[in-house]
Amino acid sequence: MEKERRIKVLSVVALIVAVLGLTVAFAALSQTLTINGFSGVYQDDWDIRIQGDDSYYEKANARTQNFDYINSAGNPPYGKFTLDVGENLNTLSGFKFTLQKPGDVATLNFYVANYGVVDAELSEIINTEPVCTSSTGDEEDARLVCDNLIIKYGYPTAVSSASSTNIADWIDEFKVGDELLASQSDTSTDIITKSVNLIVQLDPELDTLPSSSVTVSNLGFKLVYTQKD
Repeated sequence: MEKERRIKVLSVVALIVAVLGLTVAFAALSQTLTINGFSGVYQDDWDIRIQGDDSYYEKANARTQNFDYINSAGNPPYGKFTLDVGENLNTLSGFKFTLQKPGDVATLNFYVANYGVVDAELSEIINTEPVCTSSTGDEEDARLVCDNLIIKYGYPTAVSSASSTNIADWIDEFKVGDELLASQSDTSTDIITKSVNLIVQLDPELDTLPSSSVTVSNLGFKLVYTQKD
C-alpha cells in the first residue's frame, strides 16, 4: 500500500515537471519586438530582429544601423537615423519627428527579419502613447498636435507617397496572424524579411494651426511574435 502511494506521488511530480517543461519551451518561442524598448527572449533557433535594411547581417557587425526617414516638416526633410539596435539586435528607440501644420507627415522605414529556424506569426500589437512637446513650451500647441495625430504602421503598398496624400493608401496595416517565415537553416543567408513603415501625420483636415512646431516622441508599438501553428 505504501509502495503504491509512493508510485502515485512520483507520477504526479513527474507530470508537473513535464507540464512546466512545456510551459518554459513555449515561452522560449515567443518574442516581443518593441520600437521603443524591448522585452523578450533570444535563442539560436528563435531569432526575430528589427533592422535598417534587408541585407543579411552577421550579429557582431550589426549593432549600429541606419534607418531611413522622411519628415515633411523636418530639416532636412529626409535622411537616416543612426540607431543602436542592442546586443541582440532587437531594440529600436531614440527617434522623433517634428510636425507644424495640417498634413505634415513623417515616416520611419525598417525591416522585421526572421533569422531563426522557427516559423513565427504576429500574435499581438501594442501601441505606445505619443508625447508632444512644443518648441516654445506652448502646452496648447502640444495638446492640439497630440489630439490630432494619425498614426499608422504596416507593410508598404505599391502606392507611392507622391501619388497619394492619404497615408492609409501607403501601407497594409498589421494584422494579428501575419506570418514571418523562418530561414532554411541557422546558417542560411536567405533571411526572410518584411519591410515595415511607421507613418505619423497631423490631420490634414485640422482647421486650427499650432503657433509653434511640435516634436512628437515616444512613437512606436510592440510586435509580439509567437511560434506559428
